[in-house]
Amino acid sequence: MNRPQFSAAREAGLRSDGDIDWRKIKAPFYMRQFYIVLYLGYISYAGGIAEGLLSLPMLLGGLLLYSVATAQLFLRLRRQGLRPDITRRAMRQDLFMLALGYIHDPYSSAPTVVAGLVILLGNGLRHGPEYFRESAVAYIIIIVLAGWLRSRFTPLGFPVDAAAVALFTIICIGYGQFLVSRLWQSRQSMLRISRVDDVSGLLTRRTFRSHASEQLETGARALLYLDLDHFKQINDLYGHSAGDAALLAVAGVIEKHAPPGALSSRYGGDEFVVLLPSADPEQLRSLQQALQTDIQALRSEWPKTALDVSIGLARSCAEGHSLDELLDQADHAMYQHKHSKHLAAPDPALQ
Repeated sequence: MNRPQFSAAREAGLRSDGDIDWRKIKAPFYMRQFYIVLYLGYISYAGGIAEGLLSLPMLLGGLLLYSVATAQLFLRLRRQGLRPDITRRAMRQDLFMLALGYIHDPYSSAPTVVAGLVILLGNGLRHGPEYFRESAVAYIIIIVLAGWLRSRFTPLGFPVDAAAVALFTIICIGYGQFLVSRLWQSRQSMLRISRVDDVSGLLTRRTFRSHASEQLETGARALLYLDLDHFKQINDLYGHSAGDAALLAVAGVIEKHAPPGALSSRYGGDEFVVLLPSADPEQLRSLQQALQTDIQALRSEWPKTALDVSIGLARSCAEGHSLDELLDQADHAMYQHKHSKHLAAPDPALQ
């Protein structure tokens, strides 16, 4: 039986970028400010810059503008979250300032060109190999262009040692691409293991709670609480591997009917929860009926059992409810549904 797959919209909501808050964003922000201070100390120790293209006051003015622009970008990140357009803009600013630093490096070997490796590796490990490739190609072009400007407009020219440093940097970039790709794949694999239940393929309880709490802050939602009836019969009569298959089948039914933007989780042993983006009563009744019908139809796989499901529903108002409040309401409604079924009819397995 195939494991259910998240829709593109649901998977996009679980990417690592969405988990980055200000506590994680501020580290690279402070690091960029530290680089500025470090570069100022470097040119102070060296006794100035290689003048020719810009004067020292103009270069210092450029560093000040870079610091202000970086602060503005990170304030946007704090308000809006990590977005590709903001990330790429930050990388372009970094590369531009690295180019200026390289052109005006007071030493002939221009060791500042190696500083770009730190920026490239940081971007790659934080945002993935695609960002690393983009910034690496741009940086190689910048090295060549800046080297030409350096040889043309500064008295240092472009000596052999500078060419060797540039070549070393390009080789390191190639190896960095390999390392970033491998580390990123391992990181994504670990993230998926921590976020996805290994039996059902749905979200883990912890991941669901994190994302559901965020979604509840943005508007009205509905929550379904599903508890399988007579699930223990499958384990007792067919074995625990059949029980795992049943959980996977139920997860498939949930993913089949859950609308785009829904969050589905195996919340406990045989309990599932679904947070829905819409609280429309008619749609919710239709969804409940579809889930009930398709899960009951799974009895054909395990005919000696009376597999069924009890479903509870809770809706948040426009002002919002906490996740725990919704879970408690849905759990109470689920037990009411279960109790009403027991009163209405005898156990189907006994008929």
